[in-house]
Amino acid sequence: MKKNESDLKHIVLRLGGFHIEMSFLGSIGRLTAGSGLHEVLEPVYASNAVNHMLSGKAVSRAVRGFMMVENALHILLMKGALRVSLPSAHETDTEADSSESDEIGERACELYDRFFAGEETTKSVEQSSIFSAICTKLVATKEKLCKSRTSSLWLNFLPHDKHS
Repeated sequence: MKKNESDLKHIVLRLGGFHIEMSFLGSIGRLTAGSGLHEVLEPVYASNAVNHMLSGKAVSRAVRGFMMVENALHILLMKGALRVSLPSAHETDTEADSSESDEIGERACELYDRFFAGEETTKSVEQSSIFSAICTKLVATKEKLCKSRTSSLWLNFLPHDKHS
């Protein structure tokens, strides 16, 4: 062995699953810094807890918090894509295209009811025209929103599926 080489040179350190998850959550916190994620989580968690969540130190809180944010983003995305209003003390706007959104909503509810009654399969739901119409509207809304840097960041934060 040469004088400059160490026996430790051939050792590779690997993080365990938990520490990889901590590192990943910390990277999300770093990537989303300044995007409003901290402010979105503060009404639910204390400011210091949010700091720990975004640094990757509070793993279970971070996972729960990010899942809540993801669900809220999906609701807002669906609201925008389907032009439906959600009950809120702060909103008084009425959407212009309510007849089309009402029809889509009614047809989607009927499809949902048939699915849970066992009259539809997952495959038949995926192949239905209403499902295709909803997916098309979601894709169009995402493309429109991606023109903004912050929206693009948030949309990339959401998981992707084969339909959108």
